[in-house]
Amino acid sequence: MRLSKLMLLPVVALATSLQAAPRNFDFFITADPQYDNAAFSRNAVADRTLSAVGNQILSNPAHSKGLLVAGDLTQNTRPNDEYKFYLNAIDPFKQYVFDGQGNHDEHEADWVQASGCTFGTSYCVDKDRIISDIRSRNRSTKVNWHSEGSVYSWDWQGVHFIQLGNFGGNRNHDASWASFVEPYSSLNFLRDDLASRVGPSGKPVVLVMHYTFDSDIGDNAAWSNQQAADMWNALEGYNVVAIFSGHIHYGQGGGWYRTTQRPAGATKGPDSLPNIVAGGALNGIYVKASVRDNNMAIERYYVDDNNNNVLINGATHIDIQSENAGYAELVNARSGQCLDHDGTNPYNGAGAISWGCAGVEWQRWKYDIDTGLLHSRKDSGYCLDNAAQRYNGGLVHTWGCWAPSVNQQWDFVDGSLRPRVNHAIALDAYGTDNGSTVGQWGVHGGSNQIWLWGERDPASAIPSLLQTMRSGNQYDMKIRAKDNHCSLEWDGSLSGGERNAKFDCRSNGDAMTFMASSQPRHNGDGTYSIDGRIMTHNDSCGLEWDGSLSRGERNAKFDCSGSSDPLTLTTTGLGSAEVTVRSNNCGLEWDNSESGGERNAKWDCSPSYDTFIISELRMK
Repeated sequence: MRLSKLMLLPVVALATSLQAAPRNFDFFITADPQYDNAAFSRNAVADRTLSAVGNQILSNPAHSKGLLVAGDLTQNTRPNDEYKFYLNAIDPFKQYVFDGQGNHDEHEADWVQASGCTFGTSYCVDKDRIISDIRSRNRSTKVNWHSEGSVYSWDWQGVHFIQLGNFGGNRNHDASWASFVEPYSSLNFLRDDLASRVGPSGKPVVLVMHYTFDSDIGDNAAWSNQQAADMWNALEGYNVVAIFSGHIHYGQGGGWYRTTQRPAGATKGPDSLPNIVAGGALNGIYVKASVRDNNMAIERYYVDDNNNNVLINGATHIDIQSENAGYAELVNARSGQCLDHDGTNPYNGAGAISWGCAGVEWQRWKYDIDTGLLHSRKDSGYCLDNAAQRYNGGLVHTWGCWAPSVNQQWDFVDGSLRPRVNHAIALDAYGTDNGSTVGQWGVHGGSNQIWLWGERDPASAIPSLLQTMRSGNQYDMKIRAKDNHCSLEWDGSLSGGERNAKFDCRSNGDAMTFMASSQPRHNGDGTYSIDGRIMTHNDSCGLEWDGSLSRGERNAKFDCSGSSDPLTLTTTGLGSAEVTVRSNNCGLEWDNSESGGERNAKWDCSPSYDTFIISELRMK
């Protein structure tokens, strides 16, 4: 049995809360510049495209973070001319380019082409030289490299990006014409990177890869149905918000913005994801993504012959709200030990230590990316605290959670855990033995200051937001559909004392109030339910179902005459904020038809239920 150390408890200084700064940055995406040693007019278009993006980045690099390139940098994998053309185009802003290879960068050299590399001729074909250059280029943001290929990850303002190269796979698709296309075990990297650098934090994740999930999959395609299913399964439990791809050379038309459904054979992962085709640069096309707090707006541009940036498609909005996914171990990169504390129950002043990972509750933590708090799994009322000693040798311990205290607010920066008010200091594991002190020290980049997410709770163990609710209390919240990120709203028009209920797919929705009328119930299948009513934020209108039943469905509406129907929120067991909404043996759903960016809300009395995400929850 481990014993607690006897220690004097320091006075804990309290200060005003410092919330995570709202996300506010842009980035750009393109694909397929596909420089060709024999297509100079086409190369000129790619030059225009890359130059137009580079100029925007260089005009404000603190805000415009960089350019993502989803492969096919060259036509024939020729490093001595084609790849040099590409390098010349990005040279003014090369440190802001986050590129990966595509199938045209993967050609195998025959003996003539290989000999050309020996003698430095233009007909040299060498994919390894291209990959080596991508890997060796210094970038404005620190990246985490896979052991092979142009496969790596990085973070911008709490959004995690993963460049996968061709696609997320562990082996070539031998049965197809594209058997030479190498994924470089990128699926292993995807799994490991999500587990260690995202973990249960719920931070939004953006994937970049050359091939799409739709038209590029099949027996005679670049990657197989099974490979696509395996990659999709790997996304389970993570807040993946978008995939940017290339390969398809869209001009100013085309189905560039796709909603990709879960592929055949996949048994888990999201029901659907936006898969955005960002190219082709050889046709003057690029995409701009503007991230503002929890929203990512996607626009598509064409660079014309006069170097004007012409807007083709206006903003499509993607919700990137963080979705905390429970608790996990925090593992020190040097020792392989877990972040722990004295004793097996946290208390005010339990000193932080490292200890061999044992799968126990007191070694698991939940990180709230907004407040910066790290909650103990053993008792979520206790958080990791720096005791106002943010200096070399400063103390770290557990203390009762109090969100306004800057002593408990932490940020993950390049794999290290730093006080939100002082990023020059990092959480430091002083030793490698069981019981070694974990304290604070000036940032130096050593592995003893790197903390990676380890073993995490299974989905069934994730506490639900509903468990914290109590009968008689009122809770502010927003409700959005999990599948399409459309958010519940009431219509501006009032007719007969009622407003239509709808799901707006271009905004974050209207604020609602849930009035709990029961205590949470633990159901036999492990889910939780609670009864109550949903009102508009000012409590003037209540969500109801229409008395008329047509084809098994009832319209959803807000009654503004003081009436509302009782309903039940029930968790799915798959995420702390996932629920279904039921009333009168009918389930709240969104209509398949979208008009003007909106879908009607309805009650399906089959019954059938759509899954929704609760966000911005707080007690009134």
